[in-house]
Amino acid sequence: MEFSESASAAHAESLPLYQGTGELRLVFRYLPDWRIEEARGLADRYRQVQAWGPRNQDDTYTAHVTVRVSPVKSEGGRYANVDELVAATRKAIYAGRVDSERHTTIAELLAVDQTMSYTLPAVHQPGLKALPVPVKTRGLFFEREGHLYELLFSCDSREYDRNSLAFEQLLRTFKFK
Repeated sequence: MEFSESASAAHAESLPLYQGTGELRLVFRYLPDWRIEEARGLADRYRQVQAWGPRNQDDTYTAHVTVRVSPVKSEGGRYANVDELVAATRKAIYAGRVDSERHTTIAELLAVDQTMSYTLPAVHQPGLKALPVPVKTRGLFFEREGHLYELLFSCDSREYDRNSLAFEQLLRTFKFK
């Protein structure tokens, strides 16, 4: 099914709108069946908002979108710049691989757009299914006014295409207040 540009814009206008405050002075639209949560870092200085979507077919992983904002190192953050943040993200993804990396723009800012694949090991805890989960994560990383931004979408790689609409919607409607 194809939508015209105006039909797509009209559909976007009908979606719920997230409007952050404080360090999360940003706006985006999200899918109505996704649940929004805000959080603040305990050990690291960051603020984030997450949109939680559906569980995967195996009931072992929840699709989610994360928008995280943290100060640069000179302002008390962990990373000095986008390059350090991207390198740390690569290192932290369970021996994963970078599927693609390119530069793009979001909200008129230059960003690194990276897609990564990795497998989460089986978790052996009461009440959880002990199955490994193949995960695909797409992230946009950029800097604005002394803050580093991470826009991340993560889900079971077998269900990536079905769930990626949530992230595409965020990217199309992402703005600063």
